[in-house]
Amino acid sequence: MSSHKIFDNDGNLKASILRSRKIIKHLVTCPWLLEFASSKTQDNFRVVNLAVKHQGFALQYASSRLKKDKEIVASAVKDSEYAFLFADGSLHKDIDFCLHILKLNPNVYPLMHEKLKNSIRLIARAIRGNPVIYKDVPSEYVFKSSQLKRLV
Repeated sequence: MSSHKIFDNDGNLKASILRSRKIIKHLVTCPWLLEFASSKTQDNFRVVNLAVKHQGFALQYASSRLKKDKEIVASAVKDSEYAFLFADGSLHKDIDFCLHILKLNPNVYPLMHEKLKNSIRLIARAIRGNPVIYKDVPSEYVFKSSQLKRLV
């Protein structure tokens, strides 16, 4: 399908495409198309959520508003921990949200805000999800094996 059949003259996804399942087909196979969409499309919750579920990196093309949306960011991080780098900074400092996404993808731990990396709750959640994360724990939190077993 050519781009003039998907986008109108202003670069917005045509309403008929948004209402149809055609957009799903295109975003499943090419989530990066979001990069070329209009700001209105990049701010469309349904479209962005679909794109990031299939390729977390598509979060980088989402609007600022959606980069703050916890559901959108969680969907993106579930696919790729590196999508967290494109999330709004306020989410990087939200300990409850970080605990939630560690449950979805424990590999996001090394990408978290330095202050949160020192949280025993976050360390425990990350290690429970992926014991290899232990190597990324700050040196001041080196645990004895008995302590580590309690965390996991």
